[in-house]
Amino acid sequence: MISSVWLCIVLIFVKYASTANINRLNIRRHTSLPSRFDFIIVGGGTSGSVVANRLSASGEYTVLLLEAGRHVEDESLVSIPYNWDKTVGSSFDRNDLMDSDEPFVTYDLNKRHLSSGKALGGTSTINTEMYIRGNPLDFDLWAEQVGNDWNYTNLLPYFKRIETSSRYQTNPDYHGDKGPLHLSSGGYEPAEDMLLVNACLALNMTFIDDWNGAQQINSPSGSVGFHEFTIFNGTRQTAFSAYILPVLDRSNLWVQDSSFVSKINFDSTTKRAVNVNWYDFETNTAHTTSAAKEIIISMGALRSPQVLLLSGIDNSTELNQLDIPVVHDLPGVGENLQDHVITTALWNVDNSNPFPIPPESVVDSTAWDLYNHNRTGVLASISARTNFFIRTKFQSSNDSRPDIQIIARTPSGSSLFALAYLLQPRSRGRVSLVSRDPTDAPRVQMNFFSDSDSHDVKVLMEGIRRVNEIFSTPPMRNSGFASFANLSSDDEFKNYLFGNQYSSGNSNSGFHFAGTCKMGNDSMAVVDARLRVRGIAGLRVIDASIMPLVTSANTQAVAYVIGEKGSQMILDDNQSTDEDSSASSYLLSKEKFIIFMLIRILFVR
Repeated sequence: MISSVWLCIVLIFVKYASTANINRLNIRRHTSLPSRFDFIIVGGGTSGSVVANRLSASGEYTVLLLEAGRHVEDESLVSIPYNWDKTVGSSFDRNDLMDSDEPFVTYDLNKRHLSSGKALGGTSTINTEMYIRGNPLDFDLWAEQVGNDWNYTNLLPYFKRIETSSRYQTNPDYHGDKGPLHLSSGGYEPAEDMLLVNACLALNMTFIDDWNGAQQINSPSGSVGFHEFTIFNGTRQTAFSAYILPVLDRSNLWVQDSSFVSKINFDSTTKRAVNVNWYDFETNTAHTTSAAKEIIISMGALRSPQVLLLSGIDNSTELNQLDIPVVHDLPGVGENLQDHVITTALWNVDNSNPFPIPPESVVDSTAWDLYNHNRTGVLASISARTNFFIRTKFQSSNDSRPDIQIIARTPSGSSLFALAYLLQPRSRGRVSLVSRDPTDAPRVQMNFFSDSDSHDVKVLMEGIRRVNEIFSTPPMRNSGFASFANLSSDDEFKNYLFGNQYSSGNSNSGFHFAGTCKMGNDSMAVVDARLRVRGIAGLRVIDASIMPLVTSANTQAVAYVIGEKGSQMILDDNQSTDEDSSASSYLLSKEKFIIFMLIRILFVR
């Protein structure tokens, strides 16, 4: 039984808990930050935000979320959906570079920018807001490597848990209606959408009403349809706004932005992760904070391997060269880097064509008035609703997945462009250290088009040919569109893809980085099926880096589901541990938590 003293403490807590969390983003830097939490999450991006929400939901655990970026939710570059392309290269884009010594890429594909979010919400603050889960077979292929927990059937409840879908509420078999992330069709329907659909139908492609439903592709020629977006009431919804902002009043959740984690430290005897070194850019102070239960790394596929390497987890050869002590030998850290290479095709619209792009698609004063008054119009979307999935002749007959994704967009009132994505790249890159200085960006070698049989080049060339076919159909020709380029030979297509000594290539990263801390059971796996770093206790990686294979679509939805699945695994694993504790130790832990909260209240008032 709790004593009267403890009852008084509880009453004090109840009285002041609401005031303790007023303006939570301003109290996070108080000098009373505890030195120990149950869980520390390194990285407040898409997956990390999910984990922070789910671990703190019960109130049983104290949770610290550390993010190197800042809070940008109220900036128009983030909140206005149409502005997504202006976020690329902004202050909250890490904007890493492909390594200049890239061995396989020709000419000027080297040194191209690689965007990923550096803010609360991570890459969900700068992406195109498209939400497509991928093909069910993607996850079944994961399961073949790591176990059935990760097949599509077992992941579907977590996908449903993420969302509140305004468009598919009548399909509960595949969609949720109570999740924190609101999905919609956006606030604008471009006039050219149906023109593009009719062009695809002319090529015997089928229309798919729901990319996140039963089928992603159901025709040998391919499928066409419209995306869902992470847009709610005309405003971009990020992982931060969906998962963290509504729960900032949780007294057991601490959110600390502008906080750069440089290293994970381990118990030398048990190889258990015990604390993290981090630096607060706002106060210019260094900290070491301990985790009683687990440390979770959620920094994305380019940065999660970097912090593992800096902490001494990799093969001894590379770490010894940088004078970094080896904690555990895991040669797969930073390997298996995958991405969706994209190629762009652009069509200018002839003013005399019988299909003029309507004036409402132009961002002018009228568009701004429409957006400011009711959050609709072109600014409430990205003007890229139309999506195509295609299986080329190079796709294996026993693989039902598409190998090319095409997205069409109207960037202005005078042009259309299409992006062709290579969905199952065979090329693999790597992330490694430049130095032992944690502030140095990692070396990123994408190794695009490095596969031995040139499969990736062939598939992407075929994708561009299919784009040309779509725009050469009668619906498009009759509307005044022509082929985007005079390409016929393989050499001409190759030059178009990645350039030559005379011209720039039209290929680039799709910014869908994955695989650098892959889960699995083989010698190159970094985490196991429960996302625990192999050979290390108390440490997990939960983000896109754990994918064994990149999925067949934009990777935003997958980052959310990895966060949902991973956090549930943490809760299940720690519940079994907690249940083994005695009643007295359980009570003691509760008493410690109350004391912790009382001290916190006294400091932050």
